[in-house]
Amino acid sequence: MEEDEEGPQLMNEDEASSEVYDTDLEGSILMIMKVWGDKGITREILYDEIRGLRHDPMKNTMVSLEKRGYVSIEWLDMDRFFAYITESGLEYLDSIIGNDVNQESTTNDLQ
Repeated sequence: MEEDEEGPQLMNEDEASSEVYDTDLEGSILMIMKVWGDKGITREILYDEIRGLRHDPMKNTMVSLEKRGYVSIEWLDMDRFFAYITESGLEYLDSIIGNDVNQESTTNDLQ
């Protein structure tokens, strides 16, 4: 993102298409999906569960997770959906939270 005397500017197309993932938001969404299981989740559930969640980051994250095969989304219209976590999504979630768990257990083992 470029910045000049007038303040921050919008991202150009190259910056917007870069593959940068918000693993905190992804992890939160996937954890909620795991808890809801086969019932799936809606955007309303995400808004209720994640305080301060904004529409664009949520939608962009959902689309990114779907493209990578971590979630399956049934779009009802432009902004409404049912979403379900896939097996790949469960494995990805385990890799995200597993790293934190492994670091804590290593630290505890050393004490």
